[in-house]
Amino acid sequence: MNPSDQARQVGVVDSWAGQYLVRDFKVNPSALDVICDTGQLAAGFYDVEVYVGVSAAAGIDQCNIQYRDAANTDNKFQVIFYTPGAACDIFHFYNLKVTADERIRVQSYLGFTGRIDAHVRAVRRA
Repeated sequence: MNPSDQARQVGVVDSWAGQYLVRDFKVNPSALDVICDTGQLAAGFYDVEVYVGVSAAAGIDQCNIQYRDAANTDNKFQVIFYTPGAACDIFHFYNLKVTADERIRVQSYLGFTGRIDAHVRAVRRA
């Protein structure tokens, strides 16, 4: 729920405790380039939306979404997917339990010619 919605709903308790939005792009990324990264998240339960779009020139790119440990040395889980050129993918993860200092990021798995755009939006629930 957006804060602006709060004024329209009398007696409603906040259902969110924090929001994070990161977005970035790279042109001609190399293999394993990080496109965007939330940085360290506070502990809690999150609803996460990840968007990845690739330019037409890119052809098909293999990307991954990584949920990283607090030390940022290993993946707790990873989603590897293919994005065709001139298209986008959107992923949703609901009620994801995050411990302090973990992060979510998007990475280009293989290098390619073209542009890749990505954003990660994470809403922490109270």
